Amino acid sequence: MSYRQSSFDPLAPSAPVGPRRPFNWVQWLGVACEAGAIAILLWHFSGVLGWTGAKPVSPIYSTATAIIGMTLINSRTQPLAAEDEPQRRRNARWLAWTLGVVATLALLAIIIDIYK
Repeated sequence: MSYRQSSFDPLAPSAPVGPRRPFNWVQWLGVACEAGAIAILLWHFSGVLGWTGAKPVSPIYSTATAIIGMTLINSRTQPLAAEDEPQRRRNARWLAWTLGVVATLALLAIIIDIYK
């Protein structure tokens, strides 16, 4: 029997999923990989900016480590619970604050770069 004769629809939307909790050792290894990716980026930027005498490393190592970590964290998934309206408002408020902080930091970085 082919998929055309079944009820399979390749274009059907799938249910949103997230990492299964509590994390197992594989997912915690993924968290460690993500922390390592952040550490590699910090090392790279501190070397580029001259904050330390460290030799800058290529950011591709951080990217590869982050992809591996993301894959390990998402190795176990579960369907996400539907959000209620108060939770959506809290999420929107957090998103607005986060975007405001990031935009402020980006503007500060641009100003520092211009007047440096």
